[in-house]
Amino acid sequence: MKVIKELAMILLTTLNGPVATRIVNMLKDSTVVVAGLLSPTDNTPPQADLKNISLREGNLNEVKTLQRALVDIDTVCLLSNNSKNMCQQELNMIQACQKAGIKKIVKLSGLSPQIKTQSTSGLYRDHFKIETALKASGIPYTILQPSIITQNLVGEVIAPMLQTSNTFMLPFKDQKANLIDATDIALACINCLLKDRHYNQTFVLTGFDTLNMSQLASLIGRYTQREINYQNESMNATLKRLDSVGLSSSSQTTIKEEYQCIARGDAAFYTDAVLTLTGRPPLPVDEYIENNLDLFTTPGMKKKAA
Repeated sequence: MKVIKELAMILLTTLNGPVATRIVNMLKDSTVVVAGLLSPTDNTPPQADLKNISLREGNLNEVKTLQRALVDIDTVCLLSNNSKNMCQQELNMIQACQKAGIKKIVKLSGLSPQIKTQSTSGLYRDHFKIETALKASGIPYTILQPSIITQNLVGEVIAPMLQTSNTFMLPFKDQKANLIDATDIALACINCLLKDRHYNQTFVLTGFDTLNMSQLASLIGRYTQREINYQNESMNATLKRLDSVGLSSSSQTTIKEEYQCIARGDAAFYTDAVLTLTGRPPLPVDEYIENNLDLFTTPGMKKKAA
């Protein structure tokens, strides 16, 4: 691997989420110096292991503070926080990178078919604005557009339902969706951050499996040894459930728009971009399920007879 320089310095714009935590873990024993941005706009403490990270303070709402955070940084990994202010905050970071002379930006974007001005999703319209600004910035870039992240849908949405029931409910009908493991996204990010190539290109990242929810239920049932079922529900029923757990209205809107995209089939596709960028095929969903069986159960839950 040809590294940008002997001791590369990378700034991650967040230390939260499954992709950021995996990037930090994968680079912990390398010669690469990983810096993480600590911004007051990030409302949760860093989830990543901070032992081998250089912490930089900067406010994503203030370009000048971001310039100071970028001192000695070579490359920026623009990881989205999906907040309502994401668009302006990422535009601020791009502006700060221009002023700081950053050599490359790797941006993690959103679902490829919806990255357009006429997208039905406000989040994806924001990603389009950010991508457009990045391409016009003059900074060499690589844009990564992942499909549906396994850890988000299976780990955070489906698994909690299956801790108290053998049925999970989503408004996808029989539509298929491609699921990509955050490990594959993190590895693709690292290769783009460190390799002296892939400049000014966009890669659509997908996982190994494109499944409908009934197929996913069967897969989960196989590894948990339970009769798992998928039940289609209305979008209104989904939103009521999200409201009952205290999710903010803006977060509910983001989830609703993404679920509508999935229900239309916008995530039902496959590319070989992970293989191209990492040199290996993407991880299958069943590997995530098998390695995280505890997410789907609570003590005392019955398995089907062997």
